[in-house]
Amino acid sequence: MSLVAVCQYDIKKVIAYSTCSQLGYMFFSCGYSQYNVALFHLYNHAFSKALLFLGAGSIIHACFDEQDMRYYGGLLNFMPFTYICMLIGSLAIMGFPFLTGFYSKDLILELSLSRYIIDAYFIYFPAVLAAMNTTIYSWRILFFVFYRSTNINNFSINEQNIYMCCSLFFSSFFSIFIGYISSEIMIGFGIYMYNFSYFILPWNFNSFESEFLSSFYKNLPLLISFCGFFLGQSFVFIIDHKKFLINSFFVLYLNKFFSIFYHGFFLNIIYNYLFLVLYKSSYTLITKSLDKGSLEFFGPYGLYKLFLNLSYKFRFFIPSSIILNLFLIFLFIAIIFWFLFHCFINISFCVLISIIFFFELKL
Repeated sequence: MSLVAVCQYDIKKVIAYSTCSQLGYMFFSCGYSQYNVALFHLYNHAFSKALLFLGAGSIIHACFDEQDMRYYGGLLNFMPFTYICMLIGSLAIMGFPFLTGFYSKDLILELSLSRYIIDAYFIYFPAVLAAMNTTIYSWRILFFVFYRSTNINNFSINEQNIYMCCSLFFSSFFSIFIGYISSEIMIGFGIYMYNFSYFILPWNFNSFESEFLSSFYKNLPLLISFCGFFLGQSFVFIIDHKKFLINSFFVLYLNKFFSIFYHGFFLNIIYNYLFLVLYKSSYTLITKSLDKGSLEFFGPYGLYKLFLNLSYKFRFFIPSSIILNLFLIFLFIAIIFWFLFHCFINISFCVLISIIFFFELKL
């Protein structure tokens, strides 16, 4: 998902695939039984991701609902406050030291390496490469939106209203400090915040071992992130100044490879195709055969059609005379009154007999 985010041009798609990538970190952490760390990363990621989506919404509304980053550029001069907030959110999600993402993201990587199994090295380095991709697509948003030469001819673009700015400010504040404030509460030793809602087997508990890793492995995510920064910057520089090179490179050699990531491994196309097939089959088998077939045939619609057909048939045997119809109505009313009169007589007789029997008993 981080590779897919690197190849997107829609600013909301980049942030959405970034969310999928960070969710991969959470599943990755649950895979080696560090459920509290996964929940902590979810908690931290909520603030930085909310900040990025709010910033993207502010940019989209300011640019007249345009979402393609290739049409942006030079917004640093028009929206400096949004730029600062987007920078804070990008640094937080990259795991920049002492911001919110640093306290959970680096811990996930360190815990994956301190497992005393040979597979730990295999699962550590792909996760570090995903961290590098996080840096690439985060800086790519900043470069496309704020640093490039402007592609905007309308100079009426400015910051959004005070409500949007307040939301960005509070999200930025929490993206800076909430990881430091909540780290001991949520992942500290001896903290029973979760009230034994999860259980970690003793041989899966390796939180102490992660504290004694070498400095190389502890600092490797930061070094890889710097490499991702330079790669992302070089990528945008080539697009701006060497368009013929990037076009020939992708068209001749990596066009299909790039299109796979650009289309998200074609998962949306496959999903929509399967969903369409299932929908058509369900409509044919369930809706047409069962709902509109047997249930309606033997249900209210079938009874309605049955009585409607019977009424059409009886119309030919019953004369449609007004006098006859009035006579039948009068006869029906008379029968009802006769029945009610007899019921009243019977009830009155029973009440009278009961009263007489009551007095006889008293006497």
